[in-house]
Amino acid sequence: MGYFCLYFCRTPNIIPVDEARESLREAIELILISNRKLAEQQLSSKDVVREQI
Repeated sequence: MGYFCLYFCRTPNIIPVDEARESLREAIELILISNRKLAEQQLSSKDVVREQI
């Protein structure tokens, strides 16, 4: 699979850590949604079994 990593400089009063975490969470969610849609498009003409894990 893969992983996501965020590095940032802790500069006071610029971006709070909680805000940086939330931004990363939102970015990862958008990437996963996009990848899922691309995979569904590529598999639309194939006979596959989809199971939720």
